[in-house]
Amino acid sequence: MALSMSSSSLRGARVASRPATRARACRAARAAPQAKYGDEGVYFDLDDPTNTTGSWEMYQSDKGAVYPTTQGEFFERAAQPFQKRDAFFAFSALAFGAGVLAWGLEGSQLAQLPIAKGPTKAAELGPRGKL
Repeated sequence: MALSMSSSSLRGARVASRPATRARACRAARAAPQAKYGDEGVYFDLDDPTNTTGSWEMYQSDKGAVYPTTQGEFFERAAQPFQKRDAFFAFSALAFGAGVLAWGLEGSQLAQLPIAKGPTKAAELGPRGKL
C-alpha cells in the first residue's frame, strides 16, 4: 500500500496503481489424519505382538554356550593382566613408545622427510664466490 501512494521522484507526479488484492484463505475440509496400515487399519496388534513385531526368540540359540569352554578359558587368561587399570595403562604406554621408536627407525626413512633426505640442490654461491 505504501508503494501505491508514493510519488515519482523524476516528475513529481503520483504513481497510479491498484491496491494489492488479498489472497483468499483456503477453506478445505479439515479432518483428522488417519493411517491405513495392514488389514482394516490395524498396524500393531496388542493381542499378538509376535506376529506384528517379530519373534525375538528366533535369534537365540537353544544349545546354551556358543563357544567351547577351552576358547572361553583362553580369552579369560589372555585378558587377566589387563583387568587392573594401572597394568593396562603401562602396557599402552610401552606399546606407544615402541611404536614411536619403530617409526623413527624405519618409517621416517620410508616417508622421505626433507630433514632425513638432506639438501637436494648444491648450495648457490654468493656474489664474491662465498656461501
